[in-house]
Amino acid sequence: MIIISVTNNDKEARTLDTSLFKLTDSEGRTYDPDATADIYVNGQNMFFLDKINPNLTKTGYIVFDLADPNAEYILNVTGGMFSREKEAISLK
Repeated sequence: MIIISVTNNDKEARTLDTSLFKLTDSEGRTYDPDATADIYVNGQNMFFLDKINPNLTKTGYIVFDLADPNAEYILNVTGGMFSREKEAISLK
């Protein structure tokens, strides 16, 4: 489980979607978030499929099902379907 804060720096509202986040392990395998766990870890303040208006930040948990949760991973984040912005964050 990862706690993350996302800020919308765009000029219009953006919807948070599981496709914006992927984990990659040292062997290049990718892992998608477990969207069904969203309601259990975030409660009524669901993280996914929520819109964020410009200049606002949303914080929540993202759950990934992993074979080795103690391994090192890279969290790959994209700015959205039509965005070219990408960020790779090392997780230890």
